[in-house]
Amino acid sequence: MNIEFSAKEDAGWRYWVDTGGEGVLGPAGMQRICSLGAKEQFVLVLDGIRLGQPEEMHVFGSDTDPEQALTINSILAMEDVDLRTPSVTVHRMGSRDQLLSALKQVVQDRSNVIVVSQSPADRENDLYRSLYAAASSKRMYVDLNAIEHNLATFRKYIPEHTKLMFMAKSNAYNLGAPVITRFLSDKGVHYFGVACVEEAVELRKCGITLPIMVIEPDQYDLDIIAGYDLEPVVHSTDAIRQLLTSPVQDITVQLHLKLNTGMNRLGVNHDEIATAVKLIHSDPRFRIKSLFSNPAAADNPEQDELTNTQFSRFDQGMTEVQSLTGYPVSAHILNTSATLRFPEKAMNMVRIGIGICGMASGTHELQQAVSVSTYVSLVRKVKKGETVGYGGTVRVDADCEIAVIPVGYEDGFPRMLSHGVGEVVVKGKKAPVVGWVCMDMCMIDVTGLEVKKGDEVFVVNDVITIMDLAERLGTIPNEVLTNFSRRVKKIYKYSY
Repeated sequence: MNIEFSAKEDAGWRYWVDTGGEGVLGPAGMQRICSLGAKEQFVLVLDGIRLGQPEEMHVFGSDTDPEQALTINSILAMEDVDLRTPSVTVHRMGSRDQLLSALKQVVQDRSNVIVVSQSPADRENDLYRSLYAAASSKRMYVDLNAIEHNLATFRKYIPEHTKLMFMAKSNAYNLGAPVITRFLSDKGVHYFGVACVEEAVELRKCGITLPIMVIEPDQYDLDIIAGYDLEPVVHSTDAIRQLLTSPVQDITVQLHLKLNTGMNRLGVNHDEIATAVKLIHSDPRFRIKSLFSNPAAADNPEQDELTNTQFSRFDQGMTEVQSLTGYPVSAHILNTSATLRFPEKAMNMVRIGIGICGMASGTHELQQAVSVSTYVSLVRKVKKGETVGYGGTVRVDADCEIAVIPVGYEDGFPRMLSHGVGEVVVKGKKAPVVGWVCMDMCMIDVTGLEVKKGDEVFVVNDVITIMDLAERLGTIPNEVLTNFSRRVKKIYKYSY
């Protein structure tokens, strides 16, 4: 079964579910459809699909099953549908034109939509075109199969008993935290980590029930932390003292104590461990769930002396914490690169971040899960000696063809890529940027490529990767990925 899902921050989410030619949606398929919608209401559109027998399907959307009740708001179908529940409105369409018209109205109303079809996502399919009629000219394709592969790769490196935490901060590295965390929850990830309470609350509201570690809780609002069952990090004795002053009572909060082993950013120093543990144990509301630290340069073999020093300091700190607590405390120090290079230090848990997206130094085992594309909005012939773009600083030295694409620095394609530093991919060929990158667009040289208006242009894909782009910009893939703006809408694809 293939899934394509387009999420828009300012509109309803959209899935395209391909049944692989199957014409009947049975109980297992319906269960999967309902899980895609999580706890939100949606309109189910059946394109040449019929439901299983009513006696098989009556539970879905019924008032007798709180988990499925009301998730399906209404059904649009060409055939009669008997779901045996008054909570779901069924609209039987007399013709495909009526179905298409109804879908257009649903999309216009910005409702959540799941279309189930025997056909794959296809630009020639009129329902597909209607489903994405309001989609952006700039899209980020997120390959969930690649994410699943990357997760399996990290699992190969760690012992079976070791848990895996995905760091879902910054909207899951800009891939869309609600979608990615729901997907990874189904794939067996044990924990999520976020930067702040707001990110954690968003995950809880979209149905995530796994433990969530909050790195920087911001004033430690215990009403919210306890109310959403969050696990804050404490990284200084001052932070612990602040926690103790909270008037909120009758709660139990699990804490993650961070140890500074040499990065010198956050974390208690070794000589503060005893004080930190004593302070936490002075208040029955709090309990230490784990001790953790962060390797500063595990991706760089030239810094292995520093990394091994950090491991040694962490082992010493863990021994002391364990002796002071009197109860089991988990330990984790490995991040993405450290997991790949030092799996023997996996301990109780590892924390994987951008590696899930397929980016990590020194390995070819991971698959890039992201590509970003736009389209050619205009092609013009430019004569030798003419200028291109702002400033008049670029004069072409021969007759050429210049294409304009609606991607600029506001979209996450930095101005530093001007004047040929940056390239894009059109028709499988690299095309250099000409002149300055503008806020909302840029110009590329497509001479000899026979490019026309509407052709798809990839900003990043398997030809120009996120890692390639980061190298050209003198930065890291994390920054490249998180810089793509809200105007770049996400489409999720999955085959299973």
